[in-house]
Amino acid sequence: MLRREWLYHVDVRGRSTMSWSTRQSSSLYLAFLAAIDNTSLVFILAVWFGWIGVHIFHKDGWCQTIHYCTYVCSFLSAWTVVKGMVSAEMEMGHLS
Repeated sequence: MLRREWLYHVDVRGRSTMSWSTRQSSSLYLAFLAAIDNTSLVFILAVWFGWIGVHIFHKDGWCQTIHYCTYVCSFLSAWTVVKGMVSAEMEMGHLS
């Protein structure tokens, strides 16, 4: 039984091509990953503002908030990569 989510399929001329649904899925993973990584960089930039004299990181509550948001972004980034790789492997048929 063939699944509709296969990464590659063979067209009429025998060439292997990528399906539209898989390209869209990969694009969504990459867009989410880019958004999370950029958000993480914004929080890290807030820490680096101390070098130019803007000490946001040393105010009450900001330190904990920045640390928490950085850890959440790192967690989401790592697991987005894992989810994308496992999804791609499953669609190619290596994992079942």
